[in-house]
Formats: sequence, C-alpha cells, structure tokens
Amino acid sequence: MNIAFNTIFLFIFFAFPGIIFRRFYYQHEFSKQFASKDWGQTFLYSILLGIPLQYITLMLYTLFSPISYATIYGDYKALIIDSDFCIVESILSKEFVYSLLSYVSLLFFISVFPSFLLYKIIRYSNADKYFNFLRFANHWHYYLTGEFSQFKEFKKDFKGNGRVLFVYADVLTQNGDDTCMYTGVIKQHTFNPSTRGIDSIYLSNVKRYKKLKDSNFKEVKEGETEPNKGSKGFVIKDVPTDCFIIPYRSIININLRLFFEKKVNNRWIYKDSTKRVIENLSLMLIPLVWTELAFDFGGYIKSSLGEYSTYVRFFLSIATPIVGNIPSIMLDKNKKRKQIIGGLLTLLLMIGLLLWVIFKSIAFFQSLF
Repeated sequence: MNIAFNTIFLFIFFAFPGIIFRRFYYQHEFSKQFASKDWGQTFLYSILLGIPLQYITLMLYTLFSPISYATIYGDYKALIIDSDFCIVESILSKEFVYSLLSYVSLLFFISVFPSFLLYKIIRYSNADKYFNFLRFANHWHYYLTGEFSQFKEFKKDFKGNGRVLFVYADVLTQNGDDTCMYTGVIKQHTFNPSTRGIDSIYLSNVKRYKKLKDSNFKEVKEGETEPNKGSKGFVIKDVPTDCFIIPYRSIININLRLFFEKKVNNRWIYKDSTKRVIENLSLMLIPLVWTELAFDFGGYIKSSLGEYSTYVRFFLSIATPIVGNIPSIMLDKNKKRKQIIGGLLTLLLMIGLLLWVIFKSIAFFQSLF
C-alpha cells in the first residue's frame, strides 16, 4: 500500500507543476493545444517539466523559509514509512497548513510565471515565425491572420509593408454536386486539436459567387438585367450577414489576400512596442509584489513596520493590481478607462486614510491601558 501511495504521490507531485506550466503557456488562440489527444504524451511532458519546477521551488522555499530540506524529507519519510505517523494530527496543525499553503502558492507562481513570460517573449519577438521548432500546432492561425507574411519563406514577397489590417478569403465550397465560392473578411476560426485542422471559418462582408448552369452566360451582378450571351459566367450576390460560418468539411480550397497598413515611418512600430513592454513589465511585477506581501520572505516588512505590518500588507495587496495596471491604462486612447483610474486612485486614498484612522485609534486605546 505504501508503494502504491508513494507512486501516486510522486506522480502527482511532479506532474502538477508541469500541467500548470503547459496550461499557461498555451494561451488564447493556441489554448486548445493543451488538450492533447494522447494523454500519455501529455503527462510525460508534464512530468519532464515538473521535475525542474519542483526542484527550483524547493530550493527557493528552503532558502527563505525556516523549514529546511531535511525537515521536509523527514515529514515525507514519516508519512510513507512510519505506520504510527498521525496524518490527521499533522494536517490539522497550524504549522502544516501554513507550510503547505506557502509551498503550493510558491509552486504555482514558479509554474505560471515562466510559462506566461515565455509565451509573451515568443509571440512579441516573433520567434515562432522565424523558427519552426517554436511554432505552435495551430498553424492555421498564422495563415488566417496573415502572420505567415513574416515567415522567412514569404517575407521577401511582403517586404516594405506595414501591419496586416485584415485578411480577405476566397473560399470554394462543395454542396452536393454544386460548388459555390464565398468571399469575405476572416474574423475568426476554430481549431480542432485532434486533427490539427480547423473546424470552421467565420467571415464578414460576404459575397457569394455561383456559376451559372448555362455556360453561355457571362457575369451577372445582383439587381442587373439578364446578361448577354457569349461567355461563361456566374452570379454575384451580397449575403446579408454579420457572421457567416463555413464548416471545414465543405471547403475545397481557400485563397488568401492580405491588406496591409500603409507604412509611412517606423513611429507606429516604436509606440506599439513601447506600450507592450510597459504593459508586460507592469503585469510581471504584480505577482512578484503579491508573493512578497503574502510571505514576507526574510521578514523585512514586519521588521520595518512592526505590529502594523499585517494591515499595511493587506492595503498594499489591494493596491498592487490597481497601481500595476495604471501604466497600460494611461497608454490607452480610451478616455473612459482613464476616468476609471481616477476613481480607483481616489478609492485607494480613502482606504489609506481609513486605515490611518484605525491605526491611530488602536494606538490611542493601547496607551490608555
């Protein structure tokens, strides 16, 4: 029984951080890659990632915590080997709960932060477009959003262009014995992780092109009179829709046309890159500050603030996400969001004043006794 428990415990112990790492690495349009069809392969990758993550967490935890590595190993050994070890008594102890929550929180942070940062670096540096081994499984995203224009195979063809504004698609579909072509702007697509293909394509501003059965007719646009004879033709019709969905099973082929922003100078690139750097730095600082406020590694906050450290840490925990998002919001052109910042800063000021009054009141009453 101990062997079975030991095996299950170690499996979960090493697989858990790897699963968390992979879950936060595959984000947004690549999130479905996390749910792989081969669960054996998924758990194998999770364990291979979990081993170094657990090692880093254990080293950091024993470095800043009074609990040593020998103590952790001794508790684990007693849990597995010692039959007289009381699990309930250990779990219900205050020290065990604090240590467990502290370790799990640190492990979660160590698993999430590197994966989140790695995803941002790869995407914002366009490394996945330059190197095939960094490319995500959802290769359709690169083509249907126009990102393939930065692939080395296509880059020369699009040299000198600005950013991709939108992608226009000509989609030839099969419906029974008939074929029909739809054209429109690609808005979205759904990815199937099992087949690594797309399930559907979503278009707007759609037009339908249908070939006439009588090949003696030429092109006919909606609202026009009957065409003249003498050439092959088709009918063009505007499709009244806000979102036109085409299932992949009916698609024969797709032609893509990219429309770029006119590139006058590099100013928009500099502004966009600067905004992204500031936003990511502020987002990365939030979990770091939160971790320090939660665990007070080294006891610096308590030694500096004394008995009021708990109240100050609580206030700073509330203020951290608000203050951390101020840079990205101030760079936003949306004025309403800037007005919200003013209200939040006022709220923080009121909370600070309220805490100051509480501290002064506590100090006053303590001086009476």
